[in-house]
This record gives sequence, structure tokens and C-alpha cells, in this order.
Amino acid sequence: MLEAYSLAAGGSSIRAKTAKVIRVRVPLDLHAVAATGCGAFSLVTPLRVDSVIKLAVRQVLGARAPADKITRSINATLSAFRAGEFTVDLNGRIFADPAQTIACAGEMDVRFFLRVPTRGVSSEILRTRH
Repeated sequence: MLEAYSLAAGGSSIRAKTAKVIRVRVPLDLHAVAATGCGAFSLVTPLRVDSVIKLAVRQVLGARAPADKITRSINATLSAFRAGEFTVDLNGRIFADPAQTIACAGEMDVRFFLRVPTRGVSSEILRTRH
């Protein structure tokens, strides 16, 4: 689900500033529950940041997107993330390393932020590069 939140801080700006939020459902790791016998894994799932990014890209593209487009979009987004073109905000925490692990439960709010501000250029991160 893609939602827009107004981030207008007032001041001289006439237009409201919006940030897109991608809400991703976190899958349960049933194997970890069965293998360890620990019920905590049924409440919280540890995921790497790159796995959350993959889930977000799939969420944005939708269930009817062709498999090759999903693969291209995921690869382009992850390569841009590894190159340091943007950071990812996951439930209010900023991540720049795809190998970091985060404890996830239920749903995650995912936001992408460019490292270098651009002027007059669309800053859509989840686009497919050809």
C-alpha cells in the first residue's frame, strides 16, 4: 500500500511537501519457529535490509507485474542502494547497509531518501533502469 503523508512545515512554501510511504507486510519465519521451538519468532521476524527492499519493490509493482520487470526493478534498486545513491528509512530508523538486520513485526513503513538533493529533477527511486 502506498500512502502519502503531508510533511509541510509551514514557512514560505505554498505547496504541501509529501513523502511516499510503502507499507510492507512482513512474512513470518515459520521455519525458525519450528527449528528452534521459540515462540518469539512467531511475533518478530529478523530480516536483512535488502530483503525488506525486495518486499517493498514487489509491493509497489503489484501482483500482476511481469516476473522479468520485478527482477529488473529489484536489481536496479539494490545496486543503487549498494552504490550509496539513497538511504532507507524502516519504521523511523535510517539504514545505508543492505546487510544490516532489523527485527520486523506485522507491517513495516519503508521510505527511500536520496543522499544528494536534486533540484528540478524527479527523485523516483523505484524506477527500472534500462
